[in-house]
Amino acid sequence: MTTTFRLAEVTAANFDAAIGVQVHPDQDHLVAPVVKSLAEAYVHAGTAWPRLILDGDRPVRGRGCGRRDPSSRR
Repeated sequence: MTTTFRLAEVTAANFDAAIGVQVHPDQDHLVAPVVKSLAEAYVHAGTAWPRLILDGDRPVRGRGCGRRDPSSRR
């Protein structure tokens, strides 16, 4: 079986799937809840880059959120 991971923008269509992503209970203390991360991305919309990690079309136990520098030319 081939695993194909991709990053997807969090949209209204996949929001419920995004907030349903959970880490292993032993790791709960290491990361903020997805809802908090998405709220932070919303208030920092100019620089935040939240993404849902998918294996095909299935959300996996992980998420990404980067920040971009608006002054960067890249």
